Amino acid sequence: MTASLFRLGLLLSLGGLTACATSSVLLSPKGQEVVVVGNRTQLPGCSLRSEVRALGLVGTANSRHQALIKARNQAAEAGATHLQLEHAESNRVSTTLVGKALFCVEDIALEDQDFNLDNLYILD
Repeated sequence: MTASLFRLGLLLSLGGLTACATSSVLLSPKGQEVVVVGNRTQLPGCSLRSEVRALGLVGTANSRHQALIKARNQAAEAGATHLQLEHAESNRVSTTLVGKALFCVEDIALEDQDFNLDNLYILD
C-alpha cells in the first residue's frame, strides 16, 4: 500500500513538472497578422479597438516572448491590425506589456521603429 502511494505521488509530481516545463502560449493565425509598433510610431487614420494588457511568466527572456504573443492574440481578437506597445515591465518571473489594439485602414510604414522587437525594450 505504501509503495503504491509513493509511486502515485511520484507520478503526480513528475506530471506536474512536465506540465510546467511544456506549457506554452501559441500565436494564433490572426495574431500573426497583427503588426507590432512602438509608442512613438505615428498611426494616422487608425481607430482604437481596445486597451491590451498581457502577462507573461517563466523568467525574463521567455516571459517577454510569452507576453508579446498574448498581446498580439488579444489585439487580433479585438479586430486590430496593429498593436502599439506603450509600456513593458519585467522582473525575474514575469513581464507585463501594455498597449493599444488599433485598426488601421492602410498599412503603416515601419521604417522608423522606436523599439527593439526582439528584446522588447521600449524607448521612452
